[in-house]
Amino acid sequence: MEMLSRSLLHASMMSDFQFHPRCDNFNITHLVYTDDLLILSKGDVPSVKIILDCVSKFGKMAGLRANAMKSNLFMAVVKEPAHSEIIRLCGYQIGSFPFRYLGIPLAAGRLREGDYSVLVDGIAKKIASWPRNTLSYAGKLELLRSVVQGVECYWLSVLPISCGVIDKIDKICRNFMWTSKHPPIAWRKVCSPVEDGGLGLRDLRIWNKTLLAKTLRDIHKKKDTLWVKWINHYYWDNLEDWRARKDDNILIKKLVELRDELAVRFNGWTNAALQLDSWFQKRDGLTLLYKSFFEGAGRWPWKLIVWKPYILPKHRIIFWLVAHGKCLTKDRQPSYRGTTFQKRRCQTGVAAVFYHIWGARNRVIFDAEWPQVDAIFRKIVIHIHRALGDT
Repeated sequence: MEMLSRSLLHASMMSDFQFHPRCDNFNITHLVYTDDLLILSKGDVPSVKIILDCVSKFGKMAGLRANAMKSNLFMAVVKEPAHSEIIRLCGYQIGSFPFRYLGIPLAAGRLREGDYSVLVDGIAKKIASWPRNTLSYAGKLELLRSVVQGVECYWLSVLPISCGVIDKIDKICRNFMWTSKHPPIAWRKVCSPVEDGGLGLRDLRIWNKTLLAKTLRDIHKKKDTLWVKWINHYYWDNLEDWRARKDDNILIKKLVELRDELAVRFNGWTNAALQLDSWFQKRDGLTLLYKSFFEGAGRWPWKLIVWKPYILPKHRIIFWLVAHGKCLTKDRQPSYRGTTFQKRRCQTGVAAVFYHIWGARNRVIFDAEWPQVDAIFRKIVIHIHRALGDT
């Protein structure tokens, strides 16, 4: 592809060639990554002929040829007869927005929820291939953290994802994690930091905001990339002066909204930019920024007890549920609808079990007396009958 790039660069110097109106300041003729190629020019016949000549020469030298079935032609505001002539010269079918480039849908306007079906369906397909009924909660948690949220990260760093799409992804992950119509704990709580009583999965809304904040910092620091240079040229050179316009795309509007939010949090954009710099100078800068969006993080009193490294991971999750008062017997009985007497018997039984386990633990520690399981069980049954007035 280096040969084609040089050929297009040389062709762009011809007097008959005209750049795309949004590419002329940077002399952009194409974008390429492996076999994904976008060629850009003004929609006039001479420019298209020059491009086709370059592609033809490249094909003869490299022995490659563009696949007409996989290639599309996109034009906007091109009038007749130039429109028909360009179609005839290229021989490609007219494409429609959105189309995918490097796996991401590109659109002339706002993306709809259906345009994210590749992401949602891909996650659903991955999860459906995992044996959720035989995996422990710890195993499911690790799969969601390492595989699913790794896939999401690419999309979330490029596009502001709508709440509807995030809700669909959360629902798929929640159903896989709990295998129940009545999850014991809200998914937003699961996706909060462990310091705040969660399981450390990423909250996709906040993670999307975090990754876009990194993009915002790159623009502010004028990072040496083509995209940042292009944004600074065609919008505003000074990030603090940015104002969203009605015809701006959703990404630009979201970046302006995020800039204003950070400016309010840190008493001005200058302070916000300094804070972002201090975070991103560290290896865990993204994590620090992500956790900063959570209010009250680090206040969960059970944190130092539940998340001990020497506790088995599958035991930690059960311990975590107990610490939240969400014992997973409710997973088998999500909404216990027995009689008042049955509810009392259940509650009394749970209290008796905890009491006698606590008593047995004390006898082991202080009296070196090893408990007899049968004897403890009989005491639990007797206490339940006595408490309920049974004979």
